[in-house]
Amino acid sequence: MNHKIAFVWRKNSPNVGDRESGWPLYFDFPDHDQLDLDDIEHKGLSLEPYTHVVIGGGLYPESKWYPHVNGWIESTSAKILAIGVGRNYHSIRAVGKNERIIWRHADADAENCCCPCPSCMAKIFDSPPAPTCSAVAYENRDIAALACHGLPTMENRGCTMREAIAFMGDGEKVLTSSYHGAYWSALLGRDIQIISNRGKMDNPVWAHMGFSLDFARKLAQRGYHAICRFLED
Repeated sequence: MNHKIAFVWRKNSPNVGDRESGWPLYFDFPDHDQLDLDDIEHKGLSLEPYTHVVIGGGLYPESKWYPHVNGWIESTSAKILAIGVGRNYHSIRAVGKNERIIWRHADADAENCCCPCPSCMAKIFDSPPAPTCSAVAYENRDIAALACHGLPTMENRGCTMREAIAFMGDGEKVLTSSYHGAYWSALLGRDIQIISNRGKMDNPVWAHMGFSLDFARKLAQRGYHAICRFLED
């Protein structure tokens, strides 16, 4: 197998959720390069040398997704897999599907099944901290600032994943305007109040899974196996 593989996500983003959403951070893959979206968008990095490109992890910022992907398609003959891209199946259908892209939502045989961020595989969730206060707020200021609620507040920029988890773990309840704020708090078993998350968690699967860590990891494992099958082709 003579494949040249690249994983692309927002690996250098100030948003900790984006940074920690790369599949290679949690699973082992054959030799590959790890690329940041900005290296392609703003530094002119070419994808032409690659035979297989796996894209996901914060690469679906509202309407900007398709211009990004269409530009990549024009610059490379690589096979492209989109998985865990930050939107659910129904949102992707709304903007259409490019025939050059293979779309996977955790299970190749169940396209209606969401693929959660693989950060659920982080070991920090194995021993969640005990809450020390009734509620905290974790915000994405691009969506909604939450400091006005008078709770201890952390922003999703300028912190590490461990710091964010420790902060959210302090509260019995987490008020959040961040996708990863809701996701990570749920994996910690906290009560959650979501303030305008732009529909990132409106897939019925989220309600079905009950924000279970075990179920999220099961879906992430399916996503991993889907990537492995793609890389073997």
